[in-house]
Amino acid sequence: MDLLQIAALALVVAAVCSAQDSHFAPDAQQIPVPECQTMKGLSEGGSKPCSQTEPEAWLADITHWRTERRTRIGHDGARYDLSALQWTQSSFMQSQMMVHDRYFYDPASGKYTVDRYLDDRESGTAASMPFWSGRRTLTWESIIAISTT
Repeated sequence: MDLLQIAALALVVAAVCSAQDSHFAPDAQQIPVPECQTMKGLSEGGSKPCSQTEPEAWLADITHWRTERRTRIGHDGARYDLSALQWTQSSFMQSQMMVHDRYFYDPASGKYTVDRYLDDRESGTAASMPFWSGRRTLTWESIIAISTT
């Protein structure tokens, strides 16, 4: 074999064995849906109908892609089974706040008003209430201790 044939063979092997294992080429960081599932205006030529196999093929391909990525990083999902994290699987809405939120801290009295904050949030749909502290050592226990003194 001459050098040109070896180079051509190497190029073919590299194309076949490329890391991209999805039939849908990524667009930036996203893997796009099939063309038929993209809504287009009349000025863009309009949308085309999907065949029965197009969305099914895309879903099978993206499922394979996700499984492949999980295998490559050694993901086993065991952390999702930890009892301490079970609440995260049903806490879809969160009311995030800062420690100086006016319903949580009363600057006039200089006290935390935990009960007022919780009473105000009871009418909402938030399943959990994470907060950002001004200090790393500020915990719920320390806030409750401060608010009751």
